[in-house]
Amino acid sequence: MPRQNPSRPRSLIAKHKTHFNNRTNNEPVGRSSTSNNLSPQELEQIITRALISQNDAGSSDFSAVSPPADSVSVINNGNEVNEKHHVVFSKVHKAASTTVQNVFLRFAISHDLNVMLDRSGEHINEGGSLITESNLYPLPLGHTHDILCNHLIFNSTEISRFFPNDTVYIGILRKPFEQFLSTFVYYAGVFKKPPLSKLIKKFPENPVESFLIDSESYVNKVNPAKDFLNNRMSMDLGFPLNNFELAKVNQSLIQQFLGDVQSTFDLILIAEQFEESMVLLRRFLGWSTKDILYVKRNVFTSEDESLSRIKKRNYSSEVMQLFSSWAAIDIALYDHFVEFFNERIKKQPGNFHEEVIQFKEVREQVDTFCSFVRSSHLVSSSKSKYFPSTNFTTAFTVTSYDCILMTLEEMDFMAVAKFLRQIKLNKARRRQHGGKRKIPQSNKAKT
Repeated sequence: MPRQNPSRPRSLIAKHKTHFNNRTNNEPVGRSSTSNNLSPQELEQIITRALISQNDAGSSDFSAVSPPADSVSVINNGNEVNEKHHVVFSKVHKAASTTVQNVFLRFAISHDLNVMLDRSGEHINEGGSLITESNLYPLPLGHTHDILCNHLIFNSTEISRFFPNDTVYIGILRKPFEQFLSTFVYYAGVFKKPPLSKLIKKFPENPVESFLIDSESYVNKVNPAKDFLNNRMSMDLGFPLNNFELAKVNQSLIQQFLGDVQSTFDLILIAEQFEESMVLLRRFLGWSTKDILYVKRNVFTSEDESLSRIKKRNYSSEVMQLFSSWAAIDIALYDHFVEFFNERIKKQPGNFHEEVIQFKEVREQVDTFCSFVRSSHLVSSSKSKYFPSTNFTTAFTVTSYDCILMTLEEMDFMAVAKFLRQIKLNKARRRQHGGKRKIPQSNKAKT
């Protein structure tokens, strides 16, 4: 189809300046804790390139309904499978979930899919499982949500109200103690959330042990959802919040929860086996190798020695025993699904590990290319790297634009997604009104 001239989103960028001026640092596994410091001009360039990419791919912002649920992708040994477009990803805190989120957001942009977005922030609901429709960024008439990859507490009944019946559900887990330490450092040192920040100042040599010895003092008895250290992976995946502390010793309730997660989620990824997880994800979704690429970023580092020491030190068996009691639900969850994950890999065709090796090699080349692009300030150039077809994917090219998307900070990416959504809404409204009537200000989506 002929290329359309994408709208220039200067006014949208002006409206969303707060998204760039009020960034907060993040420390997901494999991502940098520093901001990209993108200017409005750079973001405008990203949005324009995204619109051109969508037009080149044959998508249309004028369609009356969401794009088709499936298209065809080449997968193992030339076999064709349906490409899944309706995905709910449960973004578990501090479990490499932001890296996976970036994969889903890039796929949504390249395929012109509708991501569920919050009007005012990047999270749908970190403090509960209810989704308030009036808080969501609106969709064009006749469209549905295609992808969810933002933080919320999982509730299948609530989420299913907004997604088609053929939606697949993906989650991710990380070793509980590593996830706990990462969360502890983030909320105590980066986010500086009291009373954890005070705890580190009071006990700089052993804050984790001091926390676990007196953990009841740090429990939010009114609303456990406000606790990010207390079995948060299980909480994010929907563990009941009533009598949460007593539930840690309720084995029947824990086993019931594990069964619920296993029956609801189609795939649970494991952060410690990230490449294997991404290849398994690709095969399950019927996507291409390019779709699951990511750029490895530096993990969180801190000049504060007390924070760095938290992750580096060896913890005694006594501390680990205290943690086992504190994180009983998360430990049961991880142990169950890491075993289930490994069994699933064993059932993959014999070429699975060959694909993992090839994927690692491609990723290393993409890392090198994108590092060169960014260090040389070639983000707006036409530089690209070509990858030939294999038994696992068609040939593809990684461009400087792809590098930018793979390294966008979460808040920047949310802003880009909202810009694109607003452009789609504006076009749909102009089409609805024959391109003549001016849309009243009161009908425009709040941003």
